[in-house]
Amino acid sequence: MRLVMVSLLMLAASAAAQPPDLVTTAGAEFSKDGQAWRFIGVNLRGLVHYGGGDGALPYTSLGHIDENLAGVSGMGGRVVRVFAANRNISHQEAVNRLGYALDKADQYGVKLIIALTDFYPKAFHPQGDDGYYTQNPWGWTVLNHDWFAGGYQNNYLPYVQLAVSTYKDHPAVFSWQLGNEIADQTSADTHDAFVHAMAAQIKAIDPYHMVSIGMLSLEHVPGYSESRGVTLFRDPNLDFLTAHSYNGETRDLDFRVRSAVVKPIIMSEVGCSTDVVGDRVAYMQARINDFVTAQGARGFMHWGYQAQSSDIGDGDNYYGFDRYAHPDYNAMYAMYQSNAAVLNAYNQPVAPPITPPGTNVARLAVNWAADSIANSSFAGNKAYDGVLTTKWASGSGAGGHWLALDLGAERAVTGYRIRLASEGDEWAVFNWQHFLIQSGAGLSGPWTTLFDVSNPLQLGYIISPHDVPVSARWVRLHVDDCGIDNYARLPEFEVYAVTRGDLDGDGDVDLRDFVAFEQCFTGSGVAQDERSCTAAHFDPDGDIDADDLAGFATAMTGPQ
Repeated sequence: MRLVMVSLLMLAASAAAQPPDLVTTAGAEFSKDGQAWRFIGVNLRGLVHYGGGDGALPYTSLGHIDENLAGVSGMGGRVVRVFAANRNISHQEAVNRLGYALDKADQYGVKLIIALTDFYPKAFHPQGDDGYYTQNPWGWTVLNHDWFAGGYQNNYLPYVQLAVSTYKDHPAVFSWQLGNEIADQTSADTHDAFVHAMAAQIKAIDPYHMVSIGMLSLEHVPGYSESRGVTLFRDPNLDFLTAHSYNGETRDLDFRVRSAVVKPIIMSEVGCSTDVVGDRVAYMQARINDFVTAQGARGFMHWGYQAQSSDIGDGDNYYGFDRYAHPDYNAMYAMYQSNAAVLNAYNQPVAPPITPPGTNVARLAVNWAADSIANSSFAGNKAYDGVLTTKWASGSGAGGHWLALDLGAERAVTGYRIRLASEGDEWAVFNWQHFLIQSGAGLSGPWTTLFDVSNPLQLGYIISPHDVPVSARWVRLHVDDCGIDNYARLPEFEVYAVTRGDLDGDGDVDLRDFVAFEQCFTGSGVAQDERSCTAAHFDPDGDIDADDLAGFATAMTGPQ
């Protein structure tokens, strides 16, 4: 019996092991080995089924897998998006083919976004689902409401379970994707229920690899609003957002939701046609400048890539990036190669955001001061009103700007969250690159620097926690590098604080807190940095000892 139990424990440990070469998220960034990870990628829709001989892609061969992955790798591309299912073959055969493609991708240093079905009635959905494709109200044949309302459990769910369980440890998996442009276009409620259920199913099997929906845009689901999108993507089983754009489509709603939930977004399909945009290479460079550089997308993927000089039936003669169809292929390749080199070099350390303990006492501020304001609509109180669509904005003078708050009373400050321009749906190039967080003796100082913050990646939010709470009433942000211009823009300055001694967070300091304090008490000279003990610190020496006990006794209010 003991041997059986040990074996079961070993199996459980093995099942829970983190897969190698994992890419995950840290706030609005992708992260690998603790460093930012951004990318150029392409769509190779049918790659998994090249050379399959089942009629889905009759002009392809197994060799085309190598040719296309070599092309992507040579360009510096890091991610390829594929459609993994196939209606013409069994679930097991489709999963076997996916394994071959994953192994090949790993050889070329490329990762796959694996779309698990297709919204449209091509070959790329699980066998047995043909009957769920019917006309929507706009005349397109797509997956219908019955599928989202429960029909997906018949064929799609078993296929997904088989695929995910088979390759949950594979190093070439970038993410699982519920489907290509998947959306219940008759019921937002049914759409959301399907998304939450399937994301949970996948994460239950593979808790490490990322999961995305694969949406064209939130606008693809009729009646969708920003607040509904925020609610959807606060699901912890959904790791990032996607959006698609052709010939100039903007995706403002998706980027606003990204800012609210602080998760990455990628442009997973982008394409253009010469008859609409003219110079396609210049146009796609402008799209990268807009979506990636300005708005903060962390991946950019052209639709319809093909490295072959002859048509193998999986490209796009109109929107694509195909050697056989587009005379600008070499110039486009060089442009993407240049951008990939820049994005691949973004390897600054990143960490998941952890909001400091306590509450945001900036909302209780009684006064503010600033070096300047752009006009009365951008006064300092707009930076602590709890609304991301309002902001403090300085004047345009060079030489640094600052905003100071009077918190109304001495606070036990645990840290700060600074939400910059892109959090308020502005371009990321307006995010500050360097600033100081300070405390002072009044709104006019003098000031002591608590954090010296460099932000070369121009992240949209910065979290700076104190190891031990710091007593402060007046706090200031001093900005000496505003980003692309001399205006300091600040949607929200959040200052977090705890009530000293209130370890259980119920608003008073009583016997229940004393029990918790005893568990934190270390004596003399032993550092205590557990988050649950934050409110037990009464002095700044880093341990919880007799001096802190005396402070606790003073703060204690009795059993009520």
